[in-house]
Amino acid sequence: MEPFFIHLLKSCLVLTLFLVAYLALLKKETLFNGNRFFLGSGVLISVLLPFFEITQVTYIERPELSYLEASEIVPEATAPTSWLLEPLTLLTALYLLGVLILGIRLCHQFLRIWGIRRKSDVQREGSFYHVRTHRHISPFSFFKHIFYHPKQFAKAELELIVSHEKVHAKELHSLDILIMELLVILQWFNPFAWYYSKMVKQNLEFLADHKTCTQEINKKQYQYLMLQQVLTHQNLSIINPFFNSLTQLSLFGRKFSLRLPTGQIKKRILMLHQKPSHKRNYGKALLILPLLGLFLLGFNTKKEVCFAEDTSAVLPMEAPSFTTPIKQEAISRVSSKFGEIQKGIAKGKLHKGIDLVAKKGTEVSASASGTVSIASYNDSNGNFVVIDHGQGYATKYLHLESSTVAINETIETGKVLGYVGNTGVSSGPHLHFEIVKDKKALNPETFVAFTTTTPKKKTEKTRTVPITLKTAPKSIELVITKTTTDAQLEKMKADLAKDAIDFSYTVVHNEAMEIEEIKFALSGESANGGTFNNAYSSSIEDGAIKPIVIYIDLESNLISVGSKNSGTKVH
Repeated sequence: MEPFFIHLLKSCLVLTLFLVAYLALLKKETLFNGNRFFLGSGVLISVLLPFFEITQVTYIERPELSYLEASEIVPEATAPTSWLLEPLTLLTALYLLGVLILGIRLCHQFLRIWGIRRKSDVQREGSFYHVRTHRHISPFSFFKHIFYHPKQFAKAELELIVSHEKVHAKELHSLDILIMELLVILQWFNPFAWYYSKMVKQNLEFLADHKTCTQEINKKQYQYLMLQQVLTHQNLSIINPFFNSLTQLSLFGRKFSLRLPTGQIKKRILMLHQKPSHKRNYGKALLILPLLGLFLLGFNTKKEVCFAEDTSAVLPMEAPSFTTPIKQEAISRVSSKFGEIQKGIAKGKLHKGIDLVAKKGTEVSASASGTVSIASYNDSNGNFVVIDHGQGYATKYLHLESSTVAINETIETGKVLGYVGNTGVSSGPHLHFEIVKDKKALNPETFVAFTTTTPKKKTEKTRTVPITLKTAPKSIELVITKTTTDAQLEKMKADLAKDAIDFSYTVVHNEAMEIEEIKFALSGESANGGTFNNAYSSSIEDGAIKPIVIYIDLESNLISVGSKNSGTKVH
């Protein structure tokens, strides 16, 4: 309940600000419709504004922390308290009691209105209902119902009263009053809420008087009628009474009245004679805005304390320049690439690196400079080395025959750290090589272009490779996949330049250094003197590009670009 009470108190404060602004700036103005909008806005804003907060962030230096052993932390002893003695519990009970009493009072008034209607003659006139009672009452309206005793007034007087109440009914003034009654129930402890409700009702009477007197009626007779005294009064706070010279409070039929002879009537008559206000006077209502701003700054500012961090540590940095850990001419083949394993007992698992097959004892060098963080052995990895390159990057070298480095040793790019072996879970001499960023495995082929010494067999035509470049006398075919590296694209560009073909491109990589987007343009001149050109933008599949096949027919000056999977071509 504590957050609710805080919100309630803030709502009371905002409502009070609107009341002060109304009394000081707008109460004496005859812009009754504008005043109705202002007072209604005050109710709505008082409920909603406390939900909005301004966040003020303060940065402080991060303190040095000292840690206690679990045994040293002793819970703070608290003395048991009875719920009956807790102030918040008593306050909540008192508040809910007031809400309950006023809620029952409101329901009782609804029942009284329904009882009067049920015992009266009801006749419909358009959208209005005339409720003709059989006993003397003070005329009033409630939504579209107009209550009066037809024999209590002369015909001309009754017409004036009905005209007045029709204004209330047509413009749904009862809705304003009902909303204020609900607000008063929630803020029953706030005297300004009760006075605000009184101002709302008073302005509605001014509005109804003003619109009634603009019709073709006897204005003097209308004023004399308001001065008449009635014998009975309706002790209902949710109605629009024609006579309101008494300030009354009713609870279960008991009347508590404070007689102010013709006090309210006098104000209504004076407002009828008030000189019409200019519409520009309503601009004074805008003075409420600075008050609301002060409220937000003073009561709805949320302070947050954050530690000042070294912003240089979070600036984006380029990846280290990685090189092949085994000399290209020493790599006989790639036995397993990065990605999901397609067959065997490990099918479906992620192969986190690339397996480079080489002769046992082949030198393994550091792919980039850094610090040796691990140089050890286990049954799975065999002899292995891990190098920390900073910025979250690290490289792993597994299944070594032996290692030549020690933990915390600084190592430069190209320095020998061990030799190719067959230790751990391994089916033959090879190096399992990984590149890791923030403990997430990346595809090494996005950083290093590996080549092999074993020629490809003709039966491997269906094998997917990062890039293929085949040159024939009359045609050229290119294949670009998501794992194609920048080095391979540059090689492609250089090879095409040898055939007088210009290949320009822009490429975007994702976090796994796969190609997320590529745009390129091809142009050149064929052997028979013709020219050709084409531009292409890639589509994305699962966060990376689909394989792209580019076919250049130098004889017919035709370029075809399409998906390797679908075979679709774009000319």
